[in-house]
Amino acid sequence: MLEIGQPVPDVTLPNDHGKQVQVKEAFAKGGHILFTYPKADTPGCNKQSCGFRDSYEKLQKLGYHVWGASFDPPNAQAAWKAKNNFQYTLFSDEDQKLGQAVGFVGDSGMARRCHFIFRDGVLVDAQRDVDPIASFTKSLEFANANKI
Repeated sequence: MLEIGQPVPDVTLPNDHGKQVQVKEAFAKGGHILFTYPKADTPGCNKQSCGFRDSYEKLQKLGYHVWGASFDPPNAQAAWKAKNNFQYTLFSDEDQKLGQAVGFVGDSGMARRCHFIFRDGVLVDAQRDVDPIASFTKSLEFANANKI
């Protein structure tokens, strides 16, 4: 499980378009918020992800990029993204490489609802097992207090 002060794991995942993204490289500079959710297009996950969508411009102005991740396949992520007009990238972590490395695999094998904030490739804040609304509100509070 990734702890505060540790670097982002060196894993490569498909995004919602099926393109492979090297997470360590993508998070190397600036601020990055990675939120995780149990299942695309379910009620709690919709609240969480739409909150990040609605806070996206504000987070961008504060210097933070937003990313989402679950264990859903890329096509499910893409359909959900299109349905809800998400501006950010969704990672498909079907083999749980990122989930195991960062620490968002739940006891049931589902992704836990969490968010992780990285600055220049290093974990600076982590909230695990958060409420869907608290996930984006706490991320926004952190970003406001730690503008990049």
